[in-house]
Amino acid sequence: MRGFHGITPETENTCHYFWTMATNPFDDSKKEEIKEKVIQQTILTFDEDREVIHQQYLNMQKFPNRSDIDIHVDVAANRARKIIEKLLNQSNVQS
Repeated sequence: MRGFHGITPETENTCHYFWTMATNPFDDSKKEEIKEKVIQQTILTFDEDREVIHQQYLNMQKFPNRSDIDIHVDVAANRARKIIEKLLNQSNVQS
């Protein structure tokens, strides 16, 4: 199975959360059964994730000046932020 999570900002306080899951069962006779199981498990997982994300957002609103704690899975996002910040700074200097 392959999954994708994508979060993009909408406004200062909202975002779009795109999430998809793909599967390609080898046994065609069980295709519908597998599809239904994947859908049900995806719904359960997504509902759990949604609650955690919502609670994290509420904490960020409650403690806006608290610094983030980075963990190993944040490496790519942190690198992207640094690249964007560098590009923005270069753009501001050239303007």
